[in-house]
Amino acid sequence: LYAILNRVDHVVMGSRGASILRRHLGSVAAAVVAEAPCTVTVVRFKR
Repeated sequence: LYAILNRVDHVVMGSRGASILRRHLGSVAAAVVAEAPCTVTVVRFKR
């Protein structure tokens, strides 16, 4: 919704991806990728 209301062209966000099912994307990042009306780049942080 924020991306639509503010005419966002691209979202860049970080992810720590702790779970097995979402090893590459965290749950928040996965939801943003699925719902965003624009391109999303997820940067994975190493621990």
